[in-house]
Amino acid sequence: MGGVWADSVSHLLFVDDSLAFMKASESNCDHFLEVLELYKKAADQTVNFSKSSLFFSKNVTEEAQGSLKAKLGVTKLLGDINYQGLPIIIRRKKQVSFEYLRDRVKNKVAN
Repeated sequence: MGGVWADSVSHLLFVDDSLAFMKASESNCDHFLEVLELYKKAADQTVNFSKSSLFFSKNVTEEAQGSLKAKLGVTKLLGDINYQGLPIIIRRKKQVSFEYLRDRVKNKVAN
């Protein structure tokens, strides 16, 4: 891998899924693709970009989003979805984000 990482990449790993977090920039995207290529060589596995999604903060321009989506070959944008039963995006009003979880626990206890 050439060069020095300007920004850090943090991640979460689940059985066969991964979440990666990084600043939305062309250089970070290039570095991330290099990491995935190393992983492919080491593990003999590849990322299925057709099943992958991206999420951008509101501070990332539409132009930058389009460029990074094209570079990665990802077409889906992550919306208000849950992963492993928990919301991916937690809004400012946490009570609203976790309301469904509270309701599920109440229902289970009631039953």
